[in-house]
Amino acid sequence: MQTSDTKGFTLIETLVAVTILMVAIAGPLTVAMKAYTAALNVRNQTIATSLAQETMEYLNNMKDNEKGNGNGFGALGSQCNNETNPCDVDAFHDSSGKLKFNAVVQCTGKSSCALYKNDSMGYNHHDNGDNKSTPFIRYFYLSTAGLASDKQVLATVVVSWNNGAVYNEVRLQEVLANVPR
Repeated sequence: MQTSDTKGFTLIETLVAVTILMVAIAGPLTVAMKAYTAALNVRNQTIATSLAQETMEYLNNMKDNEKGNGNGFGALGSQCNNETNPCDVDAFHDSSGKLKFNAVVQCTGKSSCALYKNDSMGYNHHDNGDNKSTPFIRYFYLSTAGLASDKQVLATVVVSWNNGAVYNEVRLQEVLANVPR
C-alpha cells in the first residue's frame, strides 16, 4: 500500500483562499473610494458656495457705494443683464490687466468666466504662469423683470463645475434695493 505524506494545499483550496481574500479587501476599498469621492464633492460645493457668496457681497457693497450718486448699478445693469451676457468680479485685475481690487469684468460667454487660482491672490480670471486652472466657472447677471420697483434689481450669481460627467451648480439670488440701509 502506498501512502502519500505530502502536506499542503491543493490548487482548488488555494484559489478559494485567494477569492475570499480578494472579496475581503475589495469591500473596504470600494467604501474608501466612495468616501473620498464624496469628500471631494463636498469640498467643491463649499468652495463654490464661498465664491458665489463673495460675488453677492461685492454686489451688495457696490450697490451701497453707488447709491449716493443716484446711479444704483449704473451701466452695469445694461452690461450684465442676462445669463447669455454675464459679468463677474475679478478681485485683483480690471479688464486691461491692471491691478485693481473688486473690478467687474464682462465675460464674452459663460466659459470665459472660468476661474484660475493663485496661491497668494486667490481666485481670478487670468490664465498666466502663476495661476492654476480650476473646475469653476463664475458669473453674475442683473435683472429687473417682475420686480415691484425700479429701485430694485434681482442679482443672480452662478458658480458651476463638473465632477467628471456630472454637472454641478450653485445659484444664489437676491433682490437688491437701491435705498439707504
